[in-house]
Amino acid sequence: AIVKVAIPSVVYAPVISVVGPPVVDPCSPLYFYATGTSPRDLKYKWTCSNDNTLDRALRNLPLSPSVSLQAGTPEMTTSDKTYIISVTAIDFFGMSSEPKTLLIRKQSSPAPTFVFSPSSMLIFRNQELVVSGEAQFSECPIPRDALIYSWRQTSGPSRDVIRTALSAAASPQIYFP
Repeated sequence: AIVKVAIPSVVYAPVISVVGPPVVDPCSPLYFYATGTSPRDLKYKWTCSNDNTLDRALRNLPLSPSVSLQAGTPEMTTSDKTYIISVTAIDFFGMSSEPKTLLIRKQSSPAPTFVFSPSSMLIFRNQELVVSGEAQFSECPIPRDALIYSWRQTSGPSRDVIRTALSAAASPQIYFP
């Protein structure tokens, strides 16, 4: 018996998002990934629009949702440069997602980065809030001195309670009553 499988009458393009760090230093590995929603398996195509060496390396990778570059990121040959990395997901019908872009700057010197935990949150008026984070040090063989934390507000309405909490914070955690 011959069974003919037809394309569905309505075919939706995959929807994806991309996650990765904004910065990598000259000694650390780099990991970034995409996630997609589709009823079908997806293949991911990665590119770099502003660097031929990284673009070739990304195009030669398996069509995977994640990219892992070894310590030192030798595929990123220029320091103090922001690389423009894009990903597109394709399902087996050939439907492509809109490309998503990730900007990653390769630093020329190691510096700790600060990661918020959780990365975002929702609170309501009159709720207490604790914002905390963690310093992540470079893989470079440098001294890991004690850190001094300084907080500042970069957007939103300024209130006395915020100014007071920010001025009193000298740790990786800040409390807003």
